[in-house]
Amino acid sequence: MIKKLITYLLVILLGVLSCKKKDTLPEKVNSKKIIEQKLINSSKTKPHKNQIIDSVPKITQTTIDFNSYLKNKVERLSKLEYNYIIKDFKLIEVENTRLIRALERLIKSDFNKPEEIKNINLDKIKNNILESRFVFVKATKSKPLDGETFPRATIVEYIFKNKDIAKNTFESLNELRKIDRIWYRVSKEPNSMLLEDNRIYYVSTGGWYMMDIYKEIEDEIKKRP
Repeated sequence: MIKKLITYLLVILLGVLSCKKKDTLPEKVNSKKIIEQKLINSSKTKPHKNQIIDSVPKITQTTIDFNSYLKNKVERLSKLEYNYIIKDFKLIEVENTRLIRALERLIKSDFNKPEEIKNINLDKIKNNILESRFVFVKATKSKPLDGETFPRATIVEYIFKNKDIAKNTFESLNELRKIDRIWYRVSKEPNSMLLEDNRIYYVSTGGWYMMDIYKEIEDEIKKRP
């Protein structure tokens, strides 16, 4: 009788323990899932090492165009009324270009120079020019009422190290061009100076007889290739 009672109690005790185990198991499983979910969410909000590197803005280098567009530009002059054709085209030393030679004479000349001249550092300008090209064009059609006068012009392309240098140079020279009595020492004939990115184009015409037509050349040179 006692053995049966003990056996009965053991069965009941084992049943109770089994129920508790079943009740606690889902809690442990659910707890594990919650912890794993928190870790996943945490990894989303806290960037790991690679994510930090990827979030740093990438620095892109702006490509500077050192190509020459002078020939493409002057070839278009053939469509103008006077049908300009290329008579000479070449690379030229910066020191030998008409504009630089004229500026050197101006700076070295003995007269009371305005601040616009004193502010020009010609050596610095020359050192910042990577390349210069020269072209001479001449019309195939003469001016009316003068069959011996054929319009002509020289255009020089200066390619600078970057856009800022070209712009600063252009602005300082342009300030000088506004003073007629000073710029007359640089060029006595109608002329133009044009800025395009890191390039400056200097157009010098054949003489004052071109005063009414030289702007056509300037407008064509201004156009992008």
